[in-house]
Amino acid sequence: MVVHDEVDDAGGLRPGKVHGSHDGRLPRREGRHTCSAVNGRGAGGYLPTMNEEAPTTPTSLADVVALLRQHHQAITSSLADVLDEAGSGREASFARVKRLLSVHEALEQVVVHPSSAQAAGAAGRARLDEEVELSKAITYLEAIGPRSDEFEGAFGRLQRALRAHLSREESDEFPLLAGHLTREQSAQVGVAMSLLSAPDGGSLVDGDTFSEMFDRAVDQITAAVALDIS
Repeated sequence: MVVHDEVDDAGGLRPGKVHGSHDGRLPRREGRHTCSAVNGRGAGGYLPTMNEEAPTTPTSLADVVALLRQHHQAITSSLADVLDEAGSGREASFARVKRLLSVHEALEQVVVHPSSAQAAGAAGRARLDEEVELSKAITYLEAIGPRSDEFEGAFGRLQRALRAHLSREESDEFPLLAGHLTREQSAQVGVAMSLLSAPDGGSLVDGDTFSEMFDRAVDQITAAVALDIS
């Protein structure tokens, strides 16, 4: 387990404490909600549409890397949108960031991290620990709320930490991803793409918290084969 800084009660970072489960995965909540389809519609908002072309039918981990790089660009853009807004607009932008991150992190946990774990070694475990810390930072932001006076400073720290995390993923983990996807993995990536591109796809991973959104995204992605998506 890698030692990382801790988000304190003021949204700052305290050094030197070990976090996360032994396997580095994001914590999951009991009593998860599982949605029954990936192409449903609802009133839960939308996830940002990807701006650059990505593989329509992913067949290799290289295709997944291309998709994840695209996600990283969308995440970075969405982070900036949050601080450009105020009031209800900021609340909506923050919710969109959480939905996008929930699907992105779920895809990485289900498909990407297991594929790179052996080769990535300590660097891979460090990225997993960072994801746990980022989840805690988001939980703190949810607790204080987007209208709080402390939100901008705390969100700015999250923004910097997340950008650094995404950069390290691209330099340390992505080069290790090679080979073809199994049928199950291809289906799982396809579900994530559907959740991210459908106008109301966010409704399928909506929840009161980022943790709930993440759990629902994992449920959707892991249920891909059972839903006969290929």
